[in-house]
Amino acid sequence: MHWVSHTSRFQKDISETWDSWHQIVTCGHGLANRPWPEQQKFNILDSDLLVWSLQSRYYALTRLIRDCGGISEPEKLRNAWGLAAGGDIELLEVLLEREPPLLITNTTLPGASKGGHLAVVERLLKAGADVNADPAVFNGRTALQAASEGGHLAVVERLLTAGANVNTDPSRVNGRTALQAASEGGHLVVVERLLTAGANVDADPSRVNGLTALQAASKGGHLVVVERLLTAGANVNARPAVISGRTALQVASEGGYLVVVERLLTAGANVNADPAIDYGRTALQAASEGGHLVVVERLLTAGANADAPAGPRGGRTALQAAFLGGHLAVVERLRGESKRISL
Repeated sequence: MHWVSHTSRFQKDISETWDSWHQIVTCGHGLANRPWPEQQKFNILDSDLLVWSLQSRYYALTRLIRDCGGISEPEKLRNAWGLAAGGDIELLEVLLEREPPLLITNTTLPGASKGGHLAVVERLLKAGADVNADPAVFNGRTALQAASEGGHLAVVERLLTAGANVNTDPSRVNGRTALQAASEGGHLVVVERLLTAGANVDADPSRVNGLTALQAASKGGHLVVVERLLTAGANVNARPAVISGRTALQVASEGGYLVVVERLLTAGANVNADPAIDYGRTALQAASEGGHLVVVERLLTAGANADAPAGPRGGRTALQAAFLGGHLAVVERLRGESKRISL
């Protein structure tokens, strides 16, 4: 397909033989086979043709399909998001050459930010993307939250310069503020930058599966970030999110991070803090469920209640959690501690 490889960047009014190329593409030619599935007529609405042009990076054909109205807004949005997230600025440019709808630029900016693609971020901002566009309700991130989650300091700096709100609330389900996102990933330099920019160290977590910054850092076992947040005044006993939430000590115990557990206990973490209403665990219940015997021992030494009741919905006692997880050594240890012997 010699002619294809040499015409991928053809443009109308720029390439001298564009008319001949257009004739071959739309009507075919006996001496120039087309590499995409043959049809009697050129059909710009054929989704396979668009997929082939994008996968083959055949810019000229993608432009032609676009100019003929063959890319619907949902297709444009879906493809633009994937290109931005992958850092493919050349193909993204094809979709953005005409006046792009703000829906596209606003939706793709977080994807580019999460991937750390600074050039794409610059292009989307130039196209008018709203740096503070609201995140999606489920698993959503603003551009700054996404960049912080990925640990991309250069993108974080650019977004802050563009006026990104460092304290935008997290999305309702699985959301994170910028600081919570950076903390969960253990990105200390980004955490430092966000704190300098005024990030709220104790911002409320998302209602479902949310975490404060300290809880997020503890979940990942990131001791240096835990230390930094405590120094910044983070509340070691902040309440867990309503659904599936954990205190810092509970989530560190769940992960089996003994050094983080030690640090939190030293900072005054409540070893018997109540579990979240839905699917919650006390610290001992969480450690028992994970089979983390050394953490179980440490929590018991710190006064953890081996007989603490299960949470209201989806909860488990420590003994139930260990038994259902198949952790025999933990079961035996708890039986020796518990005043109850039944599961």
